[in-house]
Amino acid sequence: MAKLISSATSQLPRLSKGSTVRRDVAVPVVPIGAAFSIERFASNINLDIEGSIKEAVRIGTQKLGIELNSKLDEAMESSGWGWTEGTRDIVDTGRLKNSAQINIKEDMIEISYEAPYAAIVHYGGYIQPYGNKNARPVYIPGRPWIESLINGDGPIGVVPYEQIYYGAFDESFK
Repeated sequence: MAKLISSATSQLPRLSKGSTVRRDVAVPVVPIGAAFSIERFASNINLDIEGSIKEAVRIGTQKLGIELNSKLDEAMESSGWGWTEGTRDIVDTGRLKNSAQINIKEDMIEISYEAPYAAIVHYGGYIQPYGNKNARPVYIPGRPWIESLINGDGPIGVVPYEQIYYGAFDESFK
């Protein structure tokens, strides 16, 4: 029968030089022979749980960023966006789509578009055609392709964030 050493680190065996324990850890003691137990192996293990979790978060964020990058393009190319007459895609010249900046950090994804008209295309609003002050303002309907991937109210639906992120997170521990 196995017993459990309490999580108080003072009861754990001394770790070899260079080993670290990031958190209090319960170590099972399983009698195997007269003077031998799994407890002895604990002194040779470098427990870096915090580092492992940070790496899993980084991997999950990376996979999610890659998926988002392709889904953003797919959303822009979809012909289901409302327009003044019917529906259409967002891409005209490709300049807006090609101005995408996806910055994947350890635990965060930043999405930005550098084209000067990105905000008006995404949020909608009135413009002065070609800067002509004598022309009547023209309404451009918003086509929020970024938000649609979060809310699921666009032509391609919601990106399964949790499934992608946690799937990659789980894989990193296998």
